[in-house]
Amino acid sequence: RELGRPEYEKTRADTRRIALDLFGQKGFEGTTMDEIAVACGVSKATLYLYCERKEDLLVQVLQESSFNTSSRRVRVDPNNKDWVSVVKEIGRNYLKIGDQPERIALLRTVIKESGKFPEIGTLYYKRGFKTACDDVVNYLRALQNNGKIQLRDVDLPMAVETYFATLLSYLLLNRVISGIEETYDPEHYLDLTTDLFLSGLRR
Repeated sequence: RELGRPEYEKTRADTRRIALDLFGQKGFEGTTMDEIAVACGVSKATLYLYCERKEDLLVQVLQESSFNTSSRRVRVDPNNKDWVSVVKEIGRNYLKIGDQPERIALLRTVIKESGKFPEIGTLYYKRGFKTACDDVVNYLRALQNNGKIQLRDVDLPMAVETYFATLLSYLLLNRVISGIEETYDPEHYLDLTTDLFLSGLRR
């Protein structure tokens, strides 16, 4: 009660950020609550004010991380005639995950821990990957319904997931996995991937 609300929220956000960094470095099981408390500069008792278990802290990180908001920053207007640029900008924002250590740490944590904790993978898919996919699916369907574009008769959600899976593979190979030399410029990779994706959709 002695903590003011702004201070409480700041400390809580710092705790999530620091815990995420430790999870990314040492793995979920390899990180202890004591280590998180020390890294945060708080007592273990204070840490338990923010979460009762380490699992709860990881769920908070997944639910509240900015990892899931990148595609939302693109203004999706169904009346926009330059729909190719809109889709590409959503893809570009998704690739920007690789520019932010917090998001890469989260992706590493999901890969490391989802085998033992499937709910982690479920949260990542629903709140991250699928969110970006749904944005593009809904945008393209709105354009089609408004007569702005003509699309082939394909499984649109599957096609869009294929697009984002290709972008995700770039992040895995060039940001998550160490020891691989980056062969392609991300912007050129995005251009080619988006062009191939949209070419396959056009009627």
